[in-house]
Amino acid sequence: MTVYITESAELSEKLRPICVLDLEAMPGTNDCLFCGKGETAHIRDPMIGGHLGELRCVVAETWLSFRAVNCYQPTTPELSIGCYWDSRDRCIHWFDGYTLEETVRYFVETQPLLVSFNGIAFDFSIMRGLLRQEAERQQNRLGYASDACLLLWRLCDAFKVLCTDSYDLLAEIWKVDPSRRWDRDLNSLEALAKANGFGSKRASGIRTPAEDWRNGFHATVLNDCATNVWVTRKLFTLICSGAPIVRGDGQTLELACPAELILHA
Repeated sequence: MTVYITESAELSEKLRPICVLDLEAMPGTNDCLFCGKGETAHIRDPMIGGHLGELRCVVAETWLSFRAVNCYQPTTPELSIGCYWDSRDRCIHWFDGYTLEETVRYFVETQPLLVSFNGIAFDFSIMRGLLRQEAERQQNRLGYASDACLLLWRLCDAFKVLCTDSYDLLAEIWKVDPSRRWDRDLNSLEALAKANGFGSKRASGIRTPAEDWRNGFHATVLNDCATNVWVTRKLFTLICSGAPIVRGDGQTLELACPAELILHA
């Protein structure tokens, strides 16, 4: 008999601990390269770009085509805030740029199963990139690789190995159904939250988290980040209970539960 682990089940000491993680970055990777605002702040020009119209940005009364930061800015975004839920104490823990190294070191030392939504391509990539940048800054300042620099490089490498062994819900969805990878409002965390009865992910979709952070609405971003973790954890619980998840179009999709979280009796 196969027993799936659910949120209410007592976790065996032999089972691997779980950390569900999300972070917000500045600037947002989907924010406009020219004005720093999200897609919703732009105008669609029906004369360009087919039936939907091309997104246009007005900067200093000049019309420009919308271009996302992640397409043209190779540097690692700045970490605004991040948080993770830990199965060991069932609490939310916060981290920022100042406590990033401490947080990553905790993950590497305790080896939890990291659970995320697009963490492989976004969250974990940013965290490793910031660690590398700090190691490079220290090395350039000193003119040589000190013991502290080498420790940072090793920490980054160890974290990369841990991230490779993580559970990324979006990556798992794309693995099962790669043909609909880019369908709009189908696999986003917002769409999944609504479709599975968890409510709207954000209180307002008018501004992006990066815009809110830039304009001083830090509490809103904190709430968004914590909500992302909560929704991701609820979806992961469905998967680990053997239930399918519902996508934005109402169709169900069955994802594999991590083998290490299944008990065989």
